[in-house]
Amino acid sequence: MLLTAVLIGMAGFSLTPPIIGKASAENGFPYPGGSSDNETKGASPDNQPAKSQELTAADGPGWGRDHEELYYRLTFLGMTAGYARFTIMGKTIVDGRQAWHLHVRGWTSQFLSVFYPVNNIMDYYLDVKTLAPIRIAVTKNEKKKFTDEVVIYDQEKGSITYWDKAQKKVEKKVEVLPNVHDPVTAVYYFRARDMGNPDRPRNVYAGRKMWQISSICAGTETIPNEFGQQVETTILKPLIKRDGKVESKGDIKMWMSNDSRHIPIRIYADIKIGTLVGQLIPPQEGG
Repeated sequence: MLLTAVLIGMAGFSLTPPIIGKASAENGFPYPGGSSDNETKGASPDNQPAKSQELTAADGPGWGRDHEELYYRLTFLGMTAGYARFTIMGKTIVDGRQAWHLHVRGWTSQFLSVFYPVNNIMDYYLDVKTLAPIRIAVTKNEKKKFTDEVVIYDQEKGSITYWDKAQKKVEKKVEVLPNVHDPVTAVYYFRARDMGNPDRPRNVYAGRKMWQISSICAGTETIPNEFGQQVETTILKPLIKRDGKVESKGDIKMWMSNDSRHIPIRIYADIKIGTLVGQLIPPQEGG
């Protein structure tokens, strides 16, 4: 399900329910002074996007050198399942560290919302130097189930803490490897560094297991972008390993623009449950 998460989880949709561990009071709340995520400089209440700071091109990833807002239509078995919007909000400060702020919203289509309404919002904060996540503020509204939590990464010690904002308690704490990513931040890392290099994997935790993921170039292809203009892309296929062994998750491909931004124009996953496609679309479509 990991690559399903890369495609659908990018928008905050979940095909499998999250595993929630028992609360552990002795784990404490790892915010300095017990402050909440909304008190972080640059973060804003209720997961609303903070005002972007002025960006410069120097030493930054291609996706951070200008205002970037990407919209995707997500289809499953040929039917429009939903939409996703990814917005780079600029740089901010989190726990005294510079971070890129990525604001993500994912929602189901009007038709699917009748049966399974989803409206999820996530704010990612990525360390400017490593591009690994520092914390993620998550608000999920999925078919009468509401989740409001903050995920805190201790990248030096190798741990992830899930904090329930409503209950004001730790849901669970997971021991992982240092410099770990989630599927969304891994995509943004590879857009900036080590794209197509199978010898430079990233540790990725997707809620249940740890994987090591890198990518392999599978050729080039000229395809239309969101405005119908023909652009040259590099086709990437993931190389997924667990405990040193290669794992197959189906036929997974990502078409990345051949420029400094490496925009995912198309994402294709032919897996056991069916065919999933994410297609870049004009901003006005899908809300």
